[in-house]
Amino acid sequence: TWYSSALNVTVVLTALQDIEIPVDPTLIQNYPNPFNPETIIRYGIAERSPVTVEVFTVLGQKVRTLVDAVQENGRYAAVWDGTDDEGKPMTSGTFICRVTSATGTASVKMLLLR
Repeated sequence: TWYSSALNVTVVLTALQDIEIPVDPTLIQNYPNPFNPETIIRYGIAERSPVTVEVFTVLGQKVRTLVDAVQENGRYAAVWDGTDDEGKPMTSGTFICRVTSATGTASVKMLLLR
């Protein structure tokens, strides 16, 4: 089961329960993709660690920080609603989601369609 308290939203998913906790962070392709108005980003971390989940433009500009916390090993989910850190809606386009922990980083491409 995946849990997230990012943005005061709790998401519970039962899919992918058989995934082993990775040595490096694992970032599962967001769902849905393409998306509108929101998407779920699922990730796993191997050990207790500071974790960030961030969204960037394809040019590398940071759009949104979804998670910035110390988390225990396990599987998690964060929801991105297609807005930036100021709450402004982003236009259609390709974005990069990156999860970073003490053991490494992982990223996936996401497509927002307005």
